[in-house]
Amino acid sequence: MLLLIIPAWIFTSTEKDWDFLESLYFCFISLTTIGLGDYVPGETHSKEENPHPHLYRLAITVYLLVGLVFVLVVLETCCELPQMTRLKQRFYKERVRDLDSETTNIIDRDQMNDQLTDPSDHMTDQLPVIPSVSEQAASLRQDNNSKPYTPASGSVNGKLR
Repeated sequence: MLLLIIPAWIFTSTEKDWDFLESLYFCFISLTTIGLGDYVPGETHSKEENPHPHLYRLAITVYLLVGLVFVLVVLETCCELPQMTRLKQRFYKERVRDLDSETTNIIDRDQMNDQLTDPSDHMTDQLPVIPSVSEQAASLRQDNNSKPYTPASGSVNGKLR
């Protein structure tokens, strides 16, 4: 409440066109992240009334950030109350049970498929292993069948005709 009433009173004194109800409306709309944009502080000020408009906007930004964090903490605290957790359990209980039965059916089907398939079938599903270049070179050295590189036919001195 303090983050609504005290800033609304401050906006009433700094914003000449706003009364207390409009200032309270701006604070509530901004802190609940509705943010319609119909009231924007600092837009009706002239240089004579507010000599530091950037500082004023910075103060409003800090107020909005602190206020948003405060509203978040209040909402999270309300959601963690024992009455709210019982209410959530009452509404979500059937959905959790349905999800558990669906998950159980899927797991049962997977287990039945695993029992029906032959384990040797899994070996054929794997891709063949391709040896790396260094493994191929090592096997060629062991075989001593490596031949020196000869250019392909149709080339003379390494150049194509």
